[in-house]
Amino acid sequence: MSVIPTPRRSSPTPARPVSERTGGDLCPNFASVEIIGTKWRLLVIRHLLQGPRRFNELLPGIPGLSAKTLSSTLRFLRRARVLERHVTDGNPVQVAYNLTSDGRALGNLIEEIRAWGGTPGAPPLGAERTGLRENSQGKALQ
Repeated sequence: MSVIPTPRRSSPTPARPVSERTGGDLCPNFASVEIIGTKWRLLVIRHLLQGPRRFNELLPGIPGLSAKTLSSTLRFLRRARVLERHVTDGNPVQVAYNLTSDGRALGNLIEEIRAWGGTPGAPPLGAERTGLRENSQGKALQ
């Protein structure tokens, strides 16, 4: 019996904002949630609200975030025009990420989310705190 080699998959295409894929026709609420819709995007934006950061300054500041995920998150936020990538010539070349004016405008929203999450009576957040989990279809597991 011979083994037929499986063709190698190319790496997945980086995510693009839905607004870019749909020509920009989105409800403003949906567009906002799309940009900060993952915990990693939210945390990266929150860190960049404190000022420009380099990749290796962001990575250790967000526990559980892998270098690959940070890279794709930064790429997504750049395409969404939330952050800018600044390259400084030199040896070695230095790259820093900074929020655009649109990105800085998310500061109030992120602060409101943080305040809401810490208020008594707010729904519990995170599977670790609630013991709730979801399956791949988004249905709650006990």
